[in-house]
Amino acid sequence: MNKLIFYATMTWVCMSPFWALAQEREEWKAVKTVGFSNYGFVDENRKLVIPFIYTNARDFHEGLAAVTYQGRWGFIDKNGKFIVPNNYLDVGDFSEGLAAFQKVERKGIVFKLLWGFVDKNGNEVIPHKYEYVGSFTDGLAPVVLLVMGKPKGGYIDKSGKEVVPIKYDNIHFFNEGLSTVKLNNKYGLVDQSGKEVIPLKYGYALGFSEGLVAVQLKKKWGFIDREGREIIPFEYNEVRWFSEGLAAAKKDKKWGFIDKNGKAVISFIYDGVRSDFIDGLAIVQSNKKLGYIDKNGLSITPLKYDFASLFSNGMALVSENKKWGYIDRSGNEVIPCIYDDPNFNFWEDVVVEISKQANSFEAPLYDELTKELKFRHVDRFFTDGLAAVKMKGKYGYIDKSGNAVVALKYDRIGQFFDGMATVKLDGKYGYVNKMGIEVVPLKYDNVESAFFDGFSRVKMNKKWGYIDKNGNEIVPVKYDDIRIFSEGLSNVNLNKKWGFIDKTGKEIIPLEYDDSRSFSEGLALVNLNKKWGYIDHNGKIVIPFKYDRARNFVNGFARVRLDKKWLVIDKEGNEREADGDDLDDNDGE
Repeated sequence: MNKLIFYATMTWVCMSPFWALAQEREEWKAVKTVGFSNYGFVDENRKLVIPFIYTNARDFHEGLAAVTYQGRWGFIDKNGKFIVPNNYLDVGDFSEGLAAFQKVERKGIVFKLLWGFVDKNGNEVIPHKYEYVGSFTDGLAPVVLLVMGKPKGGYIDKSGKEVVPIKYDNIHFFNEGLSTVKLNNKYGLVDQSGKEVIPLKYGYALGFSEGLVAVQLKKKWGFIDREGREIIPFEYNEVRWFSEGLAAAKKDKKWGFIDKNGKAVISFIYDGVRSDFIDGLAIVQSNKKLGYIDKNGLSITPLKYDFASLFSNGMALVSENKKWGYIDRSGNEVIPCIYDDPNFNFWEDVVVEISKQANSFEAPLYDELTKELKFRHVDRFFTDGLAAVKMKGKYGYIDKSGNAVVALKYDRIGQFFDGMATVKLDGKYGYVNKMGIEVVPLKYDNVESAFFDGFSRVKMNKKWGYIDKNGNEIVPVKYDDIRIFSEGLSNVNLNKKWGFIDKTGKEIIPLEYDDSRSFSEGLALVNLNKKWGYIDHNGKIVIPFKYDRARNFVNGFARVRLDKKWLVIDKEGNEREADGDDLDDNDGE
C-alpha cells in the first residue's frame, strides 16, 4: 500500500491531496460529534471508546492517533494517553515508526514553519528543516528544501541521510521500486539508491504499474519497461496506469482500454473513463452519463447515471435525475434511485470530498489510491448493514434490501454509535436504536452524538444534564453548561460559577470558580478572579492562582503564561522558560 503524500497546502508533489486516506488504518476511527464540534474515537463495533474532547483528530495508525488538544497536535494511544506530547502545529500519521511534525523556526522576528520527523517515544529524530515532507515507505521519505529560493525535492532515509538528491523540481512516490522525477521540464525515473535509471527526456511520466510506465514524448503517450524500452508506441493523447492487465487510453478524442501489447481490447468509444478496472469492473462515461463495463467491454449497466461510485461489499452508490440508489455487481438496482442527496452536511465532510474525488477526474488516478477509496467510500453510507437516506426532506435508515428500518420521518439523523443514533423532529432530539425504536424520547433541545461510559449530555430549556441509555436523567438537567466526565468528574456551571460533580450528580467540588477545564493527570485547571491555578480531586489548591493563561497537564507538564511570558511547569509548580515555538496569544484554551 502506498503511503506517500506531502503534508502541504500546495500540491508540489504529483499526488492526491488525500494523504490521510493513503495509509493503512486500524479499526478504531476518529469521529466528530454533532452537537459539540469535537472529535472522539469509536472501536470496531462503533462504540465510543475515547470521548469527544479533541478539536481535530485522525484515525489510528501503528497504534497511535494524531489529535489536536489545546491548540496543538500530538499522538495518543488507545487509552487516550499522550505518547507524543501535543507540541506541534501540524503532524502526519505514523508510518514505519516515524511521523512528520511541523514546528516554528524563529530567527529574530522572522519565522518559518518547517517539517521534521518524530518517533513513537516523542524523540525528534530528524530535525525540522524541510519545507514539506511525506510519509516513510520502504525506509524512504520525500522531502523538499528551498535551494536558492526554489523548492527542490528528493528522498531521505530514517537517519536523515539524503538518498535521492534534493535537486528535483517534482517527484512522485516510489512504485515498484522507481520514482518519477522532474528536472528542467523533463521527466525520468530514479531507483531507491537515487540512480537515474530512465533518462530525464520525457514531457511527462507516471509511475510504474504492473511492470510498465506511461511516458509522454512529443505530446503523445506510450509505455516503456524498466530498461526504458518502448513496449507500446507513442500514439495516444492520454493514458492511465495499468490495472488488472488493462490501461485506459485516449485516442482521437475517445477513450478505450489497451492490454500490455498495445492491443485495443475495448474500443475507443467513450468520452471519459472514471475508474480503472477494479475487481473486473470499470466506470466509463458517454454523453455526460456514467455506467459500468466488464473487461470484455460488455455493459453491466446502461450509461445513464449522473454519479457512480466504486463498489464496496458488492454494492455501489449511483444517482439518476438527482435521485440516489444502489446497484449490485450485476447492475441490478437493488435499491432504486428514489432518495434525495445522501451527502448529509451534519457528518464527516470527507463523505462529500471522497465522492467528488472518486468520480470527477480525467487525469490519471493512481491505482493504490483508487483501491483505498473503494473500501472507504460506500462504507460511509452503509454501516453495519444500514444506510442513512433522505426522501421529501425527511431522513431515515434503510437496510441493504431497501427496507426502511428507521422510518423516514426525521428532520435530522446522526450516525449509529454502539447501536444508537441521534434523531431530530420538530426541533427536539432523542435517540433511536437499530430497530427504529425511540429509546430516548425526542424532548431535548440538543444531545451528544454518542454515549460515553453509558452517559450523554442533554440540553432542555437552556439547561444541561446527563442521561443514561434508557433515558434516565442521572445528572439533573439544571446546569447552564456542562463538560464531559474526565477522571470520574464533570465540571458544571450554574449562575456563572463552576464546580465539579460525580456520576451520581453529587457536587464534589463547590461551584465557586469563574471558569474551569476538565481534570487531566489528577489536576484541574480553574480560574478565580481572572487568574488560573490547579486543584486536585478534593478541591485542594495544588498550584496557586497566579497565571494569566494556562493549559492542562500532558505527560506531567503544562504551559502557563505569566507577565506576558510563556512558561512550562511541573505538578509541583516548578517553572522553566518555554521553548521558542511554544504557544502564542492566538492559541485557544
